[in-house]
Amino acid sequence: MENGTVSRGSDVTLKVTESLLGGPDNVDRLRSFIDRPDQAALDNFAYESLFEPGTVGPNIYDPQTKQIYDQLANHKSEEGKPLRILDWGAGQGRIASVL
Repeated sequence: MENGTVSRGSDVTLKVTESLLGGPDNVDRLRSFIDRPDQAALDNFAYESLFEPGTVGPNIYDPQTKQIYDQLANHKSEEGKPLRILDWGAGQGRIASVL
């Protein structure tokens, strides 16, 4: 209600928002404040995309490496035949290093 008249809320959303925040400048400030985390993440992603991706080195506490080790330890191979393992990836051969 304004000046003794009733109107639909959807018709005055911006007007109500501006009055609650103290004017259109504060609406823009609030919008800018809310957008900061998203914009920062986007900026960081763009920055990191300019460089070669890093690789993860060997880590004996890596759960993925432990799962692979456990599976290999339980694997039954034919007598006298070596077990062949292909460590395929773009890293540093971390699975072979840890095993």
